[in-house]
Amino acid sequence: MANRKRRERQGMRAITTGASCSGRALARFVIIALVAGCAALGARPALAQDDDWSVVSHQVRESPPSDAPANAPADAQSAAPQALPPELPPRPDGARMICGELARPAAEPYKKIVANIDRAWGINAPVYESVRADSPHISRAGCIFYNTTFMKVFLRGETDAHGEPDKIPMIYAIMAHEIGHIVHHDYARTGVSSVTKELEADRFSGYTLSRLSIPRANITPYYSMGGDEFSGIHDHGFSNQRIAAFNEGWQRAEWNRPESGGSALGGADSAGSDESNETGDSSAAAVH
Repeated sequence: MANRKRRERQGMRAITTGASCSGRALARFVIIALVAGCAALGARPALAQDDDWSVVSHQVRESPPSDAPANAPADAQSAAPQALPPELPPRPDGARMICGELARPAAEPYKKIVANIDRAWGINAPVYESVRADSPHISRAGCIFYNTTFMKVFLRGETDAHGEPDKIPMIYAIMAHEIGHIVHHDYARTGVSSVTKELEADRFSGYTLSRLSIPRANITPYYSMGGDEFSGIHDHGFSNQRIAAFNEGWQRAEWNRPESGGSALGGADSAGSDESNETGDSSAAAVH
């Protein structure tokens, strides 16, 4: 009887031990399964990031190489030159940046007058209507600008020999003067005084009008009132110098002589020539 009870206790202990081992094995399996599940869940975003990176790296390989070195700081790379923005469209009034100035396409009679002068000299000087209320001038790029408001005031009272309104000859003289600056390459002549350039442009104007048979009756009176003694700035020449330069150009055309050659100062007041050195040349600004 005692032996039988001892065998029963041993059997129960074996069952308990087996159950304990089975429980531990089951718990170990559950833990392993949980760890594997967590690892699988964590791997999904990681795989997604790998997929995204493969797309990004593909795009990087196909993009143009950067001039910045690979180890350059981030701020240095961001400071690399960017592509220039496209040219701005014209404003509602048609003005846009042309030759460095806000302007519109030229209107008549300026467009036709400049075209006639261009044809006479075999050139193609563009002309535009400037938004800025300034006197006619050229830019360093070789564009001619005029402003209608300024010209209306400037040409007020212009008449022909019969007292009729006639602004065309004066516009011819002014536009020919500006084209003279272009033909003479005045922006490149940095060693020449402003007065010399302006007087030679006056001579070019007289030469051009003579060749085009434009009357000059109402032009020389303008030069008599358009000298530096009235403006107080000695950069264009005194009235007697400007009249002499215009007439010299006119006579050169009549005598079939070359337009250029020699100084347009002629026998004008030499003191004016000396004073022109104080203002320097006109290469630093628009030539008028």
